[in-house]
Amino acid sequence: MGTITSGVGLISGIDTAGLIDQLMAIEARPRTLVEQRVADLTTQKTAFLDINARLLALKISASAFADDDVFATKTATSSDSSAISATATNSAVPGTYNIAVSRLVANQQLITEGFADTDTTAIGAGTLTFESHLARLDRKVDLLQLNGEQGVDRGSIRITDRSGVSATIDLTRTITLDEVIDAINTNSTINVTASIDGDQLKITDNTGQSASNLIIVNTGATQTATDLGILGNVAANEISGTQINTITSTSRLAALNDGLGVRILDSLPDLTITDHTAATFDVDLAGSTTVGDVIDAINAASTTAGSNVVAAIGDDNVSIKLTDSTPFGGTELKVDAANGSNAATDLGFNLSDINQDGTLEGDRLLASMGSVLLKNLNGGQGVSSVFSLSPSVLTDGTLLSELFDGAGLTTSGSAAVDVRLLERDGSPQINVDLDTATTVGDLRTIFSTATGGGITLSIVGRALQADDNTLPPPLRDIGINNLNGSLAMTELGLEINAPVYTVLGTDTFPLRSEITTPATFGPGQIDITNRAGTQTEIDLSTARSVSDILDTINNAGAGVTASLNSAGNGFLITDTSGGTGDLIIADVQGDLATTLGFAGTHSASSVNGGSAQMQYIGENTLLADLNAGAGISAGKFQITDSTGDSSEVDLTQGDEITIADVIAEINSRPIAVTASINATGDGILLTDSGNKTSNMRVTEVGGTTAADLGILGIDTDLNDEIDGSFEKTVEIEYDVSDPLPENHIIDTLEDVVAKINDADIGISATIINDGSPLSPFRLNISSDLTGADGRILFDDGGLDFNASTLVEGSDAVALFGSADPTQAILITSSSNTLTNTIPGLTIDLLATTDSAVELTVARDEETVIASVRTFVEGFNSLIGRVNALDSFDPETEERGLLLGDRTLAAVRRQMFSLITQRYNDVSTKHQFLGQVGITIGANATLLFNEVTFRDALADDPDAVANLFSLKDQAAAAPTEIAPGITVPSTSSSVTANGFGHALDALLDRFTDSIDGTLTRTTLNIDNQIELANDRIENLNLLLDGKRAKLEAEFLAMERALATLQSQQSSLAGLTTLASSASSTNSLFGG
Repeated sequence: MGTITSGVGLISGIDTAGLIDQLMAIEARPRTLVEQRVADLTTQKTAFLDINARLLALKISASAFADDDVFATKTATSSDSSAISATATNSAVPGTYNIAVSRLVANQQLITEGFADTDTTAIGAGTLTFESHLARLDRKVDLLQLNGEQGVDRGSIRITDRSGVSATIDLTRTITLDEVIDAINTNSTINVTASIDGDQLKITDNTGQSASNLIIVNTGATQTATDLGILGNVAANEISGTQINTITSTSRLAALNDGLGVRILDSLPDLTITDHTAATFDVDLAGSTTVGDVIDAINAASTTAGSNVVAAIGDDNVSIKLTDSTPFGGTELKVDAANGSNAATDLGFNLSDINQDGTLEGDRLLASMGSVLLKNLNGGQGVSSVFSLSPSVLTDGTLLSELFDGAGLTTSGSAAVDVRLLERDGSPQINVDLDTATTVGDLRTIFSTATGGGITLSIVGRALQADDNTLPPPLRDIGINNLNGSLAMTELGLEINAPVYTVLGTDTFPLRSEITTPATFGPGQIDITNRAGTQTEIDLSTARSVSDILDTINNAGAGVTASLNSAGNGFLITDTSGGTGDLIIADVQGDLATTLGFAGTHSASSVNGGSAQMQYIGENTLLADLNAGAGISAGKFQITDSTGDSSEVDLTQGDEITIADVIAEINSRPIAVTASINATGDGILLTDSGNKTSNMRVTEVGGTTAADLGILGIDTDLNDEIDGSFEKTVEIEYDVSDPLPENHIIDTLEDVVAKINDADIGISATIINDGSPLSPFRLNISSDLTGADGRILFDDGGLDFNASTLVEGSDAVALFGSADPTQAILITSSSNTLTNTIPGLTIDLLATTDSAVELTVARDEETVIASVRTFVEGFNSLIGRVNALDSFDPETEERGLLLGDRTLAAVRRQMFSLITQRYNDVSTKHQFLGQVGITIGANATLLFNEVTFRDALADDPDAVANLFSLKDQAAAAPTEIAPGITVPSTSSSVTANGFGHALDALLDRFTDSIDGTLTRTTLNIDNQIELANDRIENLNLLLDGKRAKLEAEFLAMERALATLQSQQSSLAGLTTLASSASSTNSLFGG
């Protein structure tokens, strides 16, 4: 239940509340004075905070002066901003630069053949494979790699074909040898063909004329034709160039072996060399980076050991050879691996000096141009190297024991005779013993002698032919029969009883022996029987590159052609004989055909060997080169082995440069996991040797390092391996085995696109409709990475996509430094933004140009002037506000809020002093701001004359910069922490200042958040406000007490009045009672 209150006394009727309020208002006058003081102090604080804010704003605007960055600011302008734009940082050097854009960057794009629909027809079942272009068996040859990495002089060449027609070929903007060849072959004026021929170029005239020599010359002052090895003037249809694919002493080891380099130990010898005296010496290759370093290390070690072994570049210019001038003493010159190093193998030392001639030729270190080395196929295992077999030839000297691949002939052994001979002239039967014969010649002699020449044996190919030489008329059949268990005549195909004079035996397959010479050591021999039944044996012993295999097979006349398959990662053998039989390919010596996947009996006219697994990731592979040049993030990841033990792998230490460093770091962890290069040569393999209580797994510890290395994940297959292959696959499914159609698995073209895009492998797929009436839908596949490094290998896994290259992934190409392209420096980039070409300049290539574009880098005067202008405006704003606060109007007698304040006076005085003072520390020509156009004008405002300032900048920009930005510091003296022991001081003192640093120091003194002048002033005001608020609080307590007292007194008065009123009422009641009693008594006579 509520109560009703009133400020009016119920008894007295007095307005007690109003009366109390009036009395309290009088009592509260001291508090009101204090509250007014608080309000005044708050207003003053606000004013000081405003001044402080203006000072801080001025400090920010003038901070550029305390650093010479504002004076170092540069601008970059382009003479053709539609083709090239640029931005400059302060470190850019003023000047004019010429850049011509030859080519913009491009992503590789592939396009497949057409499909009838996108969402209905099944594509089939198979595996799509995507991989770096480095997995291909061919390579684009950068011109910089030629001539021992000395490159090719850029310029033009002039070719005159044999019809007498000439054309100038501009090669100033070519990057690769392929581009050189294309430029020559696509020229429509002349009729010649350029092609790669091993280590040189070949130019072939196609005119069929002889009106002129075939002539190739340099043009101008360049040596382009010379450097390409095709300078010539011949009365022939071909110029076979000089060798341009070579190594020199300056050739980088990293460029050898298809870029896999040479694996060298850090601190132990790599090679052990044995000379002709059987003496050995070790060679330490640590620190070697060039071929010359290796040669020098071998020769130095040889000299130290007193050996006569000398290393040099091989006669083929692509290998290293050793020679020992000491006469052969029974020990062959050889190179062995020391301490488990792979350097001997990588340097090509696979054989000893088997010729014992004192020369040990190493194997090729460079593949033939445009190709790769066979030894890097099969994941780096290569194909087996063997000695070639001697020709399978039957001669008189052939041992009978060597016939039939060494099985020999089966004779009666100890029996007297082995063969019965019957001549057609009716002569008596002749029995022959063959046990004394050891050679084919012996066998022939026995027949001829026994029959007196009546029946003779001759050699026809690899068979023996028996001829009956008796004179007609024949009286009986010729008879050649085995006796006493002998099978010799049957085995030779000569057993017969027939009316003929000649019997041709079967192939005797004479046993072949190895030819142990350096020249015959290689991939061996293969045998091809084409579909027409023609058999051809092909000797591949000299092949070292994939192109050697292709060329040798194609030149063998075997009725087949050899080429790379459509993916470019394997071999394709195609029958061209026109026959209908089987295509049969077999290894004769070695395992090349088997290893490369095309051995066997094939009913089709072609055989695709599949991926030859070219190794492109090795121990020397730079981490920065992984992921198409994007590298890996420097982070950490954790490996947990199958026993449950975990260890963290830290790749943030800064010394992880190569794959070998990562492998070493993983293998140093105390877990049952070993890292190595995988079997396919395209990633890191983790192998678990634990007890398999759980799955091996690799997880990130922040970052993406494990994913970047391709090893993030779990060994879900429990095969003890996580394979970090950079080969990525997409499975295309087709399964209609289930009787229920709804359970069929059919991938359509749209499904293929979705699977590729969902795989997140840096590949994008789309469907293109080319508008054709039958099969308009094509699959477009593009690399997400730009430039040459973003090129991809695509293998359709036999699904017959028949993909072709729509756009070749290529780097941007620009010519820098000269308007003359022959003198300019050629620059390539995997993006259209050049960041390291000119220090401090970022260049964006927007379009190709026919001529050079000028980029001009200059000082950015406008930024400097804008900074000064901003400072002047801030200064005037500050002083204007100070003057307003510290002012007095004599007419109106209006006072500024802070009139006479010493802090404001100090701010104004010191700021103007800074403007007008002389800066003696500045040794250059300007020591006053007035000299550069900054002066004090009327009404104490700062003026800025931009014309004067620009003139000063133009005249001596460094002098202006010094006036504003000079600051010299001296390190403080060392601190002595103990007698005779001092430590360097970390502090310094300013010894010289320009205006900017002086201003910065002054503003710091004003605005420092700890002890700045204005900070102390506002803190003092805060203290006064706090004291005043405390006083107000105390006064409130006193006033509250007085109000309570007054309220109590008025309440007591009301209560007293109420009591009196009650008493009065009681007395009035008694009076009435008395009057009533008197009347009663009168009525009854009382």
